[in-house]
Parts: sequence; structure tokens; C-alpha cells
Amino acid sequence: MSKPISKHIRLIAIIFVAIIAVVAILAIVTQLNRIGKVPVVVKYAPFNSSVKLNGQKIRNNTTNYLEPGEYELIAELNHFDTKTETITISDDTQYILGSLLPSNAEGENIATNRQKDYLTVEGIYGQLASVAGDQIKQKYPILQYLPINNNFYSISFAYKDDGAPIITVDSTPEFTDIAVQKLLSLKNIDITNYEISFTATNSFASPIPNNSADPILFIKSSYPNIINNYKIGEAQVVDNYYLTTVYTYNYSTDTTYGRYRIILKKSADTWAFAATPQPLFTTANSPDIPINILHQANQL
Repeated sequence: MSKPISKHIRLIAIIFVAIIAVVAILAIVTQLNRIGKVPVVVKYAPFNSSVKLNGQKIRNNTTNYLEPGEYELIAELNHFDTKTETITISDDTQYILGSLLPSNAEGENIATNRQKDYLTVEGIYGQLASVAGDQIKQKYPILQYLPINNNFYSISFAYKDDGAPIITVDSTPEFTDIAVQKLLSLKNIDITNYEISFTATNSFASPIPNNSADPILFIKSSYPNIINNYKIGEAQVVDNYYLTTVYTYNYSTDTTYGRYRIILKKSADTWAFAATPQPLFTTANSPDIPINILHQANQL
């Protein structure tokens, strides 16, 4: 016959079961409270700084679960300059990062003693920048080749507000077409997909209106004051489009330069510019022209 369980052991068992139940309930409540929220790691150096979102304190140097939206962030610590900024939490936000600057000698001592905190934040910034750089190069593969600099031209880029690059070709008219040929030669790059600007003045930006059934006569009549300085290249006719170039020829060096590509479109019996003549056509400067026409014009 087994001995009856003592009241002491029974009490311990009840307490243990109760603790397990409370822990389980807390876990469930915690998970329910996190529904619809984003796990965001907050690291604001020094890590003993106070961080508030819309006036509500969140934990520094750990993960917080935050609802997506726009917040006013205030980070502060005695002997440091308070930092206020507006941030946006979205579903893909991973971090809230920042650093406070000392406002006096005591703050400088604290910052020195908490140097590891600053280095941690800088390291995360570096990792994120590297990942972001790889991702944007996958989306815009031309960036793996840029910038390009030499004695004749430079090809650089900057980011627009939407994250897309705008490419700038800086050169004199004599070397613009050499830069264009370089862009066209980049392996596995469809240059027509990019927004490209040229620092060289476009001499063909403002044609004089006229009507002509002859495309050559139309081009010459459109630029009566400058066309004699240029030669008109060979042409291709594709559907209702007439593709050609104008360029300057240097007889002493047997070279061409100042090349502009021209796309005309036939309307009834006369021709009109389908787009402003360009050193290079892209979907950004010629959005209404079919892509195959742009490709063929760029190969002239």
C-alpha cells in the first residue's frame, strides 16, 4: 500500500503547475500583443540612452515590437545633445540606429567609456550599406561598372528620390560620342532602361517647325543655322520611323564627333520629330517610342 502524498509535496506540485500556467498565459498574451507589429532592433549609442517614440519610451539595445507607421523619435542622455527625428516603421524595417554626440567634457568621458556601443552601431550601418549596395546593383546592374573616369570624359551617377540612378556623362562635345559608345559596350546592360543626362549642350534641342515630305530636307530646314556644320549619316526606315544621325567630321584627324541620333515619324505625307534628337535615346528621354526603335537608333 503506497504512502499518501504529503500536503507539502501536493502544495509544491500545485505551485509548479500554476507557475507553468502563468508562464504559458504570459507567452500567449505576449504573442497576441505582437500580432501586426514589426520586430525592430533598437541600438542608439550610448546604449544607456533613453529612446522614445511619440513620447513613449522603448527599450534600447534590444528588440522592440512596433506597429508600422510614422513616429517622432527622441533620443536623449544627460551630457549629450538630444536628437529628434521623424522615422517610418514599415514591414521590412529591421533597425532603429543612431548615436548621440557629447555636449560637454563629462559626456566625452562617457562616450569614450562606451566606445564599444558606437562601434557596434557603425558596424551595423556598414553591413546594411553593403547589403543595400548589393541589392541596388542587382536591380540596376549598370552600377557595377560606374563611375568611369578618364582624360576624355567621366560617367557618374546619383540616386533619385525613388532610389533609381540618374547617370551623368560629363564631357566636351568632341568626346560625348566616345562616352556613349562606352555605355553601349557594357556587357549585359540595356542602356535604354536608364535615365542619362549630358553636360554638353544639345545643339539640336530646339528645331524650327516646318513641313516636308523629304526627311533630309525636313532635318535641314529644322536647323538652318547650324546644319551646315554637320553631316547627315546613313538612314534606316523602320515602319513609320526614319532613323539617322548628324555629326561633325574632322578631316584633319579623319574622325567624327558631336554625334546626335534622330528619330522622325511619318504623319500623313510629312515627317516630324518623334523625340528631341539625343546623343543616346532611352525610355526616359523618349518614352513614346517603341523600345526596338530606340535600340536601332542607338546602334547608328
